Amino acid sequence: MGAFDGPEEAAANPARGDVEVELAGHHLVLRPTPGATAEIEHQAGRGTLALINAALDRTITLRELAIVVCAGVRATGEKRATIDKCQEMVWQTGVVRAVEAVQTFLIRSVNGGRDFRPLPDEAVEEWMPSRSGNGSASRSSTSDGSRTSSGDPAGLSSTLLSTGSLSEPSSKPPLPGAPDIPERAHKLVEPR
Repeated sequence: MGAFDGPEEAAANPARGDVEVELAGHHLVLRPTPGATAEIEHQAGRGTLALINAALDRTITLRELAIVVCAGVRATGEKRATIDKCQEMVWQTGVVRAVEAVQTFLIRSVNGGRDFRPLPDEAVEEWMPSRSGNGSASRSSTSDGSRTSSGDPAGLSSTLLSTGSLSEPSSKPPLPGAPDIPERAHKLVEPR
């Protein structure tokens, strides 16, 4: 019997971005879909990027973990999954063990079923801002009418290119006369 009093759970499909997790002795598959993402945001009362940040800094609640797990399981076709049952399974397993799978699932949910990967260098150079001659941000149009911008905060594009994230500081030296700012990890920021 499966975790939800029915047949065994769905098999994972890596091409769809499915995430496998073992909770309370049951093998579960979480499937990122637009419907699951909308369900999570509605039930949690906040956006997916905010939940990713909460998972990253370990402030995500037991209930939010259960909401994510339930929506992911339901997206595989397991309609008997309930938030309360998922919450019990997460609690039995331990919140810390569930966070990694939930974090991976949420990232895939906002990235079309894929893990985050930086764009190829040439695409990043086209879309990443660069500093204008006077050091201020500027915008321009390309021949096809798309917009580009410039005004790279010191080291942002090189950090993103080299690490795929904003969690490591740039290797560029600070600007002359710039204040000494302590290094810290950057979090994803949900647009308002």
